[in-house]
Amino acid sequence: MQDQLREHFSVLAAATTVDWLDDPSPNILQCYLAPILRWAARYGGDPDWLDLAQWPRLHAFAKRFETRDTVLSVTRSEGLGQTPFSDPSPCDPPEGSAL
Repeated sequence: MQDQLREHFSVLAAATTVDWLDDPSPNILQCYLAPILRWAARYGGDPDWLDLAQWPRLHAFAKRFETRDTVLSVTRSEGLGQTPFSDPSPCDPPEGSAL
């Protein structure tokens, strides 16, 4: 599955028909992609298997997306860390349990 995800990320990063990826305005596709990037990195086995920097376009998207005010609010309340999509770490919610 890791190889398939890498292949899909490569196709997405190279696609010229996904202008929404570089759009500074939020859209539903960005809201869908960001968690996928996080989940792939966090739950794809060894936490170091996925280095998003190998796809500069996806990495730039993740870094840009995680700085949005609304995203910052959610990531703080969920304890997702400073870089929840570009370099995700385990969640540590301020209340309750991540389990």
